[in-house]
Amino acid sequence: MRNTKCVLLSLLVSILAVSATAENKMLNATKLAVDDPLTEATWNKHWKRAMGFWKWEGDSIKGIEDPKQNHHAGAGRTESMQSAIIEVEFRFDDSKKIQFGTDYTSKEKKDHLLRVSIDANGVAVRAGKGWGKTTSMKPVGKKVKMKFEPGKWYKGKVEFYKQEIVVHINDKFIFYGTALINQDVEKNRIALTAKGTASFRNVKMWHGELKKDWAKTQMSLAKKSK
Repeated sequence: MRNTKCVLLSLLVSILAVSATAENKMLNATKLAVDDPLTEATWNKHWKRAMGFWKWEGDSIKGIEDPKQNHHAGAGRTESMQSAIIEVEFRFDDSKKIQFGTDYTSKEKKDHLLRVSIDANGVAVRAGKGWGKTTSMKPVGKKVKMKFEPGKWYKGKVEFYKQEIVVHINDKFIFYGTALINQDVEKNRIALTAKGTASFRNVKMWHGELKKDWAKTQMSLAKKSK
């Protein structure tokens, strides 16, 4: 009886982990690899500051741009991935823009790969390669007009598979596009950035596999995104 209960409990946990991404358009979640509430402890253990100031405030991490650096606040968490789903909750404090996405970084090579860029008036996506002065990122599709209020929490999510990118806000599909710069490359860093001051919490990352009906769905999303 005890073994049966353990099996049922494990099954329920698996169902909950996958059902959290049941509304995905492109990918089926295969494994929950990151489930980080962004507490002070998880931040210090897993994340590395790149620019600006970052501090824990009650239930979230606040990114604060340092004007002297002439660069947005940035931080990253190392996590290998290929086709995956990244989800994060964010809040504009006095920020003009936040971003989340993927990078690749090693001693030999560094690349900024994907950015979902959100400001008070909408969502834009960029994809590219390079780091610092060598960074080359191109827009993916058109900016989606939306209104985001300061002080309010939102949930952003991006699905990515090779060149294709799908974005959701508050579990609602809003964007589909195809990157112009090759994205069928290794990725190993989840990136967060804030221009001004913004807060983040509950970062999750699932490995994913392409849905069997994606070709049909892709045609429908492509028409909506024109």
